Amino acid sequence: MQFENLESIPSVKKYLDRIGAESRSLLVAVIKEEGSAGYWRDTHVIKFTKEGDITVTPENNPLINPTGEEATLIKNEFGGIQWPEAVFIEDVNDKSLPSMWLNATDENKFVYRDENKNVVMLQLRIDDRKGKKYVPISKWSDGKYRFAEPGEKLPLFGLEHIKKSPYVLIVEGAKTARFVQWMIDGETAEARQALENHPWGDKLKAFTVVGWASGALSPARTDWSAIKNNGIVKAYVALDNDEPGRAALPQIAKALRCVTHAIEFSQEWPASADLFDPFPPVFFKEIDSRKYYIGPSFDDCTYPATYMTDLIVVPDGKKEKTVPVLRSHAKNLYQWVEETGSFCYLDMPHLSYSAETIDNVLRPFSDTRKVSELILQNFNGRITSFDYSPATKKRRIIVNGKAVINLYNPSSIKPQYGDPKPWLEFVEQLIPKQEEREHLLRWVATLYAHPEIRMIWSPLLISTQTGTGKSTLGQIVAELAGRHNASFPSEQVIAGEFNSWIAQKRLVVVNEIYQGQSWKMFTKLKDLISEPLITLRKMHRDPIDISNWAHFLMFSNSLAALRIDAQDRRIFAPTVTEERWPDDKWHEFHNWLSSGGYSIIAQWCLDYGDYVKRGERAPETERKYEIIEASQSKAHQRIEELSGMVRDDKNPIVLSLTHVIEWIEQSTKSKVYETPLQIRKLFGESGLVDAKDLGLKSRISYKSHLTYFLLNKKAVEMTSGLCDKELTNKLKEFVKQPNQILNEDESVV
Repeated sequence: MQFENLESIPSVKKYLDRIGAESRSLLVAVIKEEGSAGYWRDTHVIKFTKEGDITVTPENNPLINPTGEEATLIKNEFGGIQWPEAVFIEDVNDKSLPSMWLNATDENKFVYRDENKNVVMLQLRIDDRKGKKYVPISKWSDGKYRFAEPGEKLPLFGLEHIKKSPYVLIVEGAKTARFVQWMIDGETAEARQALENHPWGDKLKAFTVVGWASGALSPARTDWSAIKNNGIVKAYVALDNDEPGRAALPQIAKALRCVTHAIEFSQEWPASADLFDPFPPVFFKEIDSRKYYIGPSFDDCTYPATYMTDLIVVPDGKKEKTVPVLRSHAKNLYQWVEETGSFCYLDMPHLSYSAETIDNVLRPFSDTRKVSELILQNFNGRITSFDYSPATKKRRIIVNGKAVINLYNPSSIKPQYGDPKPWLEFVEQLIPKQEEREHLLRWVATLYAHPEIRMIWSPLLISTQTGTGKSTLGQIVAELAGRHNASFPSEQVIAGEFNSWIAQKRLVVVNEIYQGQSWKMFTKLKDLISEPLITLRKMHRDPIDISNWAHFLMFSNSLAALRIDAQDRRIFAPTVTEERWPDDKWHEFHNWLSSGGYSIIAQWCLDYGDYVKRGERAPETERKYEIIEASQSKAHQRIEELSGMVRDDKNPIVLSLTHVIEWIEQSTKSKVYETPLQIRKLFGESGLVDAKDLGLKSRISYKSHLTYFLLNKKAVEMTSGLCDKELTNKLKEFVKQPNQILNEDESVV
């Protein structure tokens, strides 16, 4: 019998016509129906053996099965057929190929090769009034080309590139695969430019690309074995932006047998969009005739999709039973973390799940409802907790003798070259003094360009005029650090008992700080600004020590924003403008930021060069001393007034700290919040001497109180050389009341 295809066999054609099927390859026919978004789905697959036996899948419709008479006729006719075998195509321009292939444009031709570059199939795209369709062409051992697939399953497109990288990007369709691989190969200037301009080009260049051509509704028709057989360790599946594309993911992941991630487009993309399609215009803004990408990053659109289990048969007494086990490549994907009692996905450690949640998340990708139990049974090393360390890109690190998971993820802003003039103009109008402006720019550049450097000083920007741009600076720096690395607590939250706002943060922006004459906020901030290790306190959780990578950026509209120690070198307080930019200037600048300006600032940071060094202290400024003076408490003011009189007096004078505090409270009609240590320090900065420095005990008994003694220079001179008892008695003789020194009415004492 002259054999061309299944339809050339009379009995088979009659049977296929009856059930509405069409041949797909030499021994396979299908019944198809159109699904959503233009996809076609196989409802039934009819497989023939060379002996004429027939299998219909699924078996739920007896009308599809051949009748007894049909089966007998088919079996008889199959007996006389010499079946050809599929062979490689030596020449894709062979003149004996079908004319529709030879006359087609290169754009509509797709050559399928195996990993050894042998041509296994040709595919032709045809567009007509009904839409697009893809026609397979294969060569057979009888020398003929047929419009048939070469085997039961379709090959992947692009396998000739599969050995270039251990990471593969799987896309739907040969057209998209060819386009993305063309960019990655970069064999022409046009291709290299296309990859450079692609929003995800820096990520795509790590992959080789293959395309699956069986359609989103029939992923089982593809031969996925080449992924496993060619050493691929990680696959990324870029799904078409539609329901069938997303629904195909678990089947593909199950077939791949390697670590799998999905790339899913959001609703900002049009339906059925893929990587061949241009990114939506909403993701771009134009500055100076150049487009800048402001849309989601590659990582933003990526999530885990590894199929976790296999089913194996094990003995169960005299019977056998099927049990799920973790696949080898799935055993080290998730880590049990002791202190949090959670499962962390190591490739994306911000994904952390309870046992119940991970079972739900992984249900489409496993053969058991309790995959969490399998993960726990598989020991993956001991991890006690999480940490946050921008100093390294490693995930498993040792901190303070503990094995922990590093949760740090850098900013997703992609640096791009452009003119940073709008940024520099903004900072120039905000900080008028050039030297102070340069210090602020160094701080911002270091924060972005060198996350491994933890700066131990923080800017405090104060202007009484609102709308000068302080909060805009905070937004810009937060974008550079990464929104996930930034927090915006109020001063009330900072002053509170719990401090979860600082955990896993590189930047803390305080938009309105006003603590006036209280030391409380400064005392708390100074440790948070400079200490490398802090105690994290969360509600209903035990305190734990964590690494501190937070940098503070603080703003206020009052010079009395923060009471600062005069000797402190943690706070950098530049002079801030009191003039507002015109509204049209603000509109122009914010348009520039939203049109790619953040990316330009990021590149400016990388090119800055003069970065803040480790351990470097805050530069001194005139504004800082204005803040110190403005934030002095009434107690501080009275202490400076009193110490000035005592210090320069030619007579020996000793002050009792107990009497001083009583005097301050009565004269100011307010409570003294400074601690005795802080008050003694203030007197010491004013030139008085603590009796403790003369070798005496910390506190001395005087008039039924234990108190501290503070001496002027004359008192020190007149007691020099005395033993402890004589010294104590002499000092008591020199004690004077503050009101006596200042000639105030005794009623205030």
